[in-house]
Amino acid sequence: MARQLGVSPQTVYRWRRSAASGSNLAQARTRIDELEGELLLCREVIATMRQMMPPKDGTR
Repeated sequence: MARQLGVSPQTVYRWRRSAASGSNLAQARTRIDELEGELLLCREVIATMRQMMPPKDGTR
């Protein structure tokens, strides 16, 4: 295969290793989804607290 592509065999092995680490991408996407959920929850808590306890002065 390396000869057909005109690259060294080591390059093909490197490509295969990097393709096998595609699960890292899936893990990163899962973590991003988790963090976006946490961010949404934090924003909801902040909005609720502002309703319950408005700032003492209107300059903030």
